[in-house]
Amino acid sequence: MIMKVRQVPQAGFTLVEIMIVVGVIGLLAVIAIPAFAQSRAHSAQNVCISNLRKIDDAKAQWAMDNRKGWGVRPRDGELFGPTSYIRTKPQCPAGGQYDIGKVKEPPTCTIPGHTLIQEESPGASTQNPSARDSRVAFNHTTRSRAIPLIKRANPGTGDAPAS
Repeated sequence: MIMKVRQVPQAGFTLVEIMIVVGVIGLLAVIAIPAFAQSRAHSAQNVCISNLRKIDDAKAQWAMDNRKGWGVRPRDGELFGPTSYIRTKPQCPAGGQYDIGKVKEPPTCTIPGHTLIQEESPGASTQNPSARDSRVAFNHTTRSRAIPLIKRANPGTGDAPAS
């Protein structure tokens, strides 16, 4: 009696298939890792700017409470502590050091790009007075122009606006 040898098909992947999968995973890693590192750096910058904003707000509150004017530099103990304006002194997540600065000056961080940008108040414009008079308010909720800030004379009548 002759026995027939039956070959069982081998289950598995070929070397080419495994190399293709490894290549695709490597390509995805090359794309994802720099994006991940960039998002971490951007997140650290946002946290640092938020910390600088908190320090600036605490400094302004301290100056108002203690009747201090421009150019006065508060000490750390006056701003940070359990009974002060900020419970603990914030730390830059990127390892930078904070300089509190003087009143009305923004605090700074030693890491480039971690800067608090002061928003200019509407009355502190460096424009000439006639240019300021023609400004128009902008409504940010509806994204439309609103009523002019200064009433002008009625055209054609020569009348001045009523006060």
